[in-house]
Amino acid sequence: AVLPAFSGNIPAALKLKFPSAKVTHLGNWFTVDSNPRWCCTYLLDASDPLYVEIGKLFIEEQIREYGRTSHVYNWYVSFYHSNY
Repeated sequence: AVLPAFSGNIPAALKLKFPSAKVTHLGNWFTVDSNPRWCCTYLLDASDPLYVEIGKLFIEEQIREYGRTSHVYNWYVSFYHSNY
């Protein structure tokens, strides 16, 4: 099976909890009923130490859920992010 790895997509609230995190707020390309709450993507920069921490927790949670298997992890960063 191919499972997702952490690609840096985060909720906006993470910036409030970790104000020094390197977060990019991407443009408004989609909303639900024009509600700004449901727009925009936030990406945690891969060079930020928090990225590694969250990525590790993400994989650990999948191991707890699925056990240690021979899964392949897919890492995809949106092509909308100009830094990648």
